[in-house]
Amino acid sequence: LVALGDEQLKASQARVAIAAYDAARSLRGDDPRILDALGTAYLEANMKPKAREVLTQAASLGIDDKKHQKRVGQLLDVAGDAAGSKAALKRSCSLGETEACAEAR
Repeated sequence: LVALGDEQLKASQARVAIAAYDAARSLRGDDPRILDALGTAYLEANMKPKAREVLTQAASLGIDDKKHQKRVGQLLDVAGDAAGSKAALKRSCSLGETEACAEAR
C-alpha cells in the first residue's frame, strides 16, 4: 500500500495516494514513516489542516529519529505550523542533525 501511495504521489495523483497511505495507516497506525507520507500527500492535495494533524502525530511517534524529525519539521513549516515545525527541528538538532539547528532558529 505504501509503494502504491508513493507511485501515485510521484504521478501527481495526491488523492489516490492519500487513499493508499490511509489504508496503510489502518494497518500500521503507529508507523511515523506512513504518517509522514500521508502528510506529504495531504500537502500535495492542498489539505493543510489534515497535513498538520497527521504530521504532528508523525513527529510525536518518531521522537528519536533525527532525520525524520527534520523532515517532519520542514513539512510542518509548509503546512503552516511554525511552532510544530520549530519543535521538530529543535528535536532533530538535539539528536545531532546539525542542518536542522540552523532551520530551528
